[in-house]
Amino acid sequence: MVWLIVAALVALVSGLALFVVGAATMERRGSTWRRVITATLLWVWAWGIAAMTLRSRARGGSDLNLDLLDTTNHLDLEDFWLNILLFAPVGILLAIRGTRFWVALLVGFCGSVAIEITQYAMRIGRTADINDVVSNTIGCVLGFALTAGIIAVAKRSSAPQPVVRSTA
Repeated sequence: MVWLIVAALVALVSGLALFVVGAATMERRGSTWRRVITATLLWVWAWGIAAMTLRSRARGGSDLNLDLLDTTNHLDLEDFWLNILLFAPVGILLAIRGTRFWVALLVGFCGSVAIEITQYAMRIGRTADINDVVSNTIGCVLGFALTAGIIAVAKRSSAPQPVVRSTA
């Protein structure tokens, strides 16, 4: 519990510092408010993930699960959906930043692999699970795709419509 409080405080304080520095140097670096705000939110999200990754959780199982898409245990299926929801904000923020799809895919995949390797290497009572890599990547890609689609529709609907003149 102490770790979660410390991680939350570090996330908020460092996120605020990142925001202030980003806002102060925005003009000089040619950045935008959108980029400063999304960078700050991604930073705070990453700290939240770090806190959840490093906390101990005993739900049984082994240190490593390589059974792809094995959802015979209802807790595994629940974790699968929760991991999708957990990584969707990254995809949303990356789409808002204007990142390309393949970058969002790579961020979701590599971020998830880093989490699972950390859990396995630190042996903190968590299972490094191939299904978490799959579900986290799906979550990132889904968040990205939905947000990019909404942005595309919004841009299309706000674009000026050509004037059609009647020749009657």
